[in-house]
Amino acid sequence: MIESHEQPAFEYALRPLPPGRFGFRRYRYELWHGALLVASGWRIALRDAERRCGRARVAAGSRGRGLHVLHPDSARALDRFRPGAVVRVDCGADDCVLAPRGQPTRPRRRKRSAAATE
Repeated sequence: MIESHEQPAFEYALRPLPPGRFGFRRYRYELWHGALLVASGWRIALRDAERRCGRARVAAGSRGRGLHVLHPDSARALDRFRPGAVVRVDCGADDCVLAPRGQPTRPRRRKRSAAATE
């Protein structure tokens, strides 16, 4: 009998960091599972930060199921990382989906009605 596992929800955040002492660009990556920060760090290239998010997702998902990943470097993104896009990652037998981490939204200003100004 094949068991159906619910796919764990992982979220990612990628953002540029300000230039350091040496003036090169850096990108910070974060991988979240609910309110738990699973992995974080920085890379010089955005593509490397994206790749690292996928690898961390494979390792965290496998640990959650009690498995040990032999080759976490074999994970690759099936979709392109675009700002705010959901990304599918090829993880072998496990389904991997990364959703963007929700950004805090600013409250909208209320429009004053004509009756409120009188």
